[in-house]
Amino acid sequence: MKVKIRNSILDSVQLDLLNAMTHYEQIKKSQTLYDWVAQISDIRSRLCHVKSTDNIQFILSEDIDIPYLQPVHIVTLACLLAYSISITNRVILTAGKDVEIFLREDLHLEQYFSDTPHIGAAQPSIFNLWKVDNEQTFGYSHSLSAYLKRSFFKGKDLSAFTNALNELYANVADHADAKGIAYSYIHFDEKIGKINIAFCDFGIGIPSCLKKANITPAPECNYVQWATRLGVSAKSSQHNAGKGLDDVISSLPGKYDRLKILSENELFIVGEKIDANGECSRIERTLHQSFCFKGTLIHFEYDISELENEEIIGESDLFNDFDW
Repeated sequence: MKVKIRNSILDSVQLDLLNAMTHYEQIKKSQTLYDWVAQISDIRSRLCHVKSTDNIQFILSEDIDIPYLQPVHIVTLACLLAYSISITNRVILTAGKDVEIFLREDLHLEQYFSDTPHIGAAQPSIFNLWKVDNEQTFGYSHSLSAYLKRSFFKGKDLSAFTNALNELYANVADHADAKGIAYSYIHFDEKIGKINIAFCDFGIGIPSCLKKANITPAPECNYVQWATRLGVSAKSSQHNAGKGLDDVISSLPGKYDRLKILSENELFIVGEKIDANGECSRIERTLHQSFCFKGTLIHFEYDISELENEEIIGESDLFNDFDW
């Protein structure tokens, strides 16, 4: 057994009978995304006392329903489960009936804690989890973009969206040192026309990564903010040498709070503002958190209303629907 997802009413007793040494953690509904992340971070720190022969049981509170579970909740929960099975392969997650069915049957969450990087979802709006794998860095972004174009955005230019995903996957693969504990989750809300995207890893964190590489931010910058500067890279590869996060920010449409990056105790938010003359400028701010998130969480919304029409040159459009 690695991770089992069960209904909270039926299975809480069964685990006790299996082994008396069970570590219980209740995961409560939080008011804000970052309260949730702080809770996940606290639970992770307490797991250091668990032995390899112990059980771990996570109990999602009954007031957590499916609409509550946004991409940030999904990826942080996936990372927590993956971290848990690095300690013991006896892990159970219990939840209310609807959430249990959603996690087990719609997301196929149990199957991600093996060698499977991605399982397709039954619902068209859910593009499901993707376990970030160094050997498949760009595979998911290309196949996802092809699927979006076939299903929702025929004739739209998705190159900027694809490039943003490529850079985020590459940054996790190159810098996070997450030992396989890294996931992304993407959901399309057709009602409001936005794609919600979250990346999470339980790696060393951006500040620690830069410190390890002896990179010091400019006096007016924090570490995460400095990592988004063009030319700043702790470990350059051919595909993203000194670009990475700056490329992601530049490619995203939208005028307010386009991208949020949490790493250790720094929450970096970047967006745009438009002055009276219609000129657009980049705005940045860093909010220091009361907790330390060991790893990196990146999330943003992609507003499809700002997608441009695709420019077709010759026969290049033949590749639009190719399923990479």
